[in-house]
Amino acid sequence: MSRPFPEAYEYVPKSARFINIEKDTVEILYQDVNSPDDIKIMSCVMPADIEYPPFKWVLENCDDLDNIHLNTFRWIRDERTAYENLVMEIAERDGLICTSGFADVRSYKTFLDLLFKPFDESKEAELNNLFSIKLELFEMPHIRQSTNNDLKKALRRAEKPIDVVKAAIDIQLDNLANGIEIEEEDTSDTTQESA
Repeated sequence: MSRPFPEAYEYVPKSARFINIEKDTVEILYQDVNSPDDIKIMSCVMPADIEYPPFKWVLENCDDLDNIHLNTFRWIRDERTAYENLVMEIAERDGLICTSGFADVRSYKTFLDLLFKPFDESKEAELNNLFSIKLELFEMPHIRQSTNNDLKKALRRAEKPIDVVKAAIDIQLDNLANGIEIEEEDTSDTTQESA
């Protein structure tokens, strides 16, 4: 197998991610292990093809395919969160909005409306909402710690919000049926994890 970066470098944990919608191209980050004071992070882009030796090496030595999907979800979520935070900061600064917090009952109503209304996959906003629900679910311990890869795949492939929630419920029911105890995780600071 072909290592995609020199021996004097090491893979930056949790950095392998898809960089296109087709999920046929992967970027990984690596750094020089011999200069801890002057950290230089470099990237390598390659086809996400199991027959391509460098990608096969990544799958066997860095992150498996499920983790590459999860890393991609995290990266997109973190980028979107940074963008949203900037927009909110500007809107608050300019007096365009007032914050009422997440305890607002309207947030639950919005979620339920999204869940039960007819889903229109031609609308970008609805696709973004669907993707956001998947991102949040994949961060939940009962999804992350599940060992049922078929159910996780069903969640990833769900095409409507109600199917996403059903897949998440199926994962939790499978965990309970198999006596899997889910450990609570501190996911409050995921920015450091994906950096």
